[in-house]
Amino acid sequence: MRNKKHNTWTTISNDNILHIWKSIDNNTTVTISPDWYEENGTPIDDNGDDMKYVKTIIKNMIDINIFANPFIDDSQMEQIRLGLENNLDVSIYAKPKFDENQMEEIRLGLEKNLDVNIYVNSKFNYLQMREIRLGLENKVDVSIYAKLEFNYLQMNEIRFGLEKKIDVSKYAKPEYDNWQMEQIRLNIDKS
Repeated sequence: MRNKKHNTWTTISNDNILHIWKSIDNNTTVTISPDWYEENGTPIDDNGDDMKYVKTIIKNMIDINIFANPFIDDSQMEQIRLGLENNLDVSIYAKPKFDENQMEEIRLGLEKNLDVNIYVNSKFNYLQMREIRLGLENKVDVSIYAKLEFNYLQMNEIRFGLEKKIDVSKYAKPEYDNWQMEQIRLNIDKS
């Protein structure tokens, strides 16, 4: 079982908060800051009637409902927070099906502007995701090994071969374990 961190509260500046109000009669909406509301009270519509409060928006943040998901734990929320701080599209990984390590690998790929779609699959464990991410960073053809049939150690051997410009087709086969792959790779590298 994972250790859970305690949630902490963060103060958000009034400059980043907007309240949406709607007229009951004609569906006109207004957006006001908490400061305006504090100074003026409930906004009124053209008829002089109080408007109805609709919702509060926090500027520069994604849908806050992601944080209200009971299936996302504190470690996963930390990865979401880190993504938000870096202006990443966290909707790609802010899903309960990804554990915090998988979220981290996806976040790291997004931070480096990699096309993470090839490994955004909860069936890949985080170590497999890491091998694919490292291959993308090193500009190798990850489609050769970004397959569920390869474990991360096999992926690692294939990635090493690709980085050394070796013809990996001789050993990029799921029936070879990583040790066998390494031996074939080393023999090819010697020739």
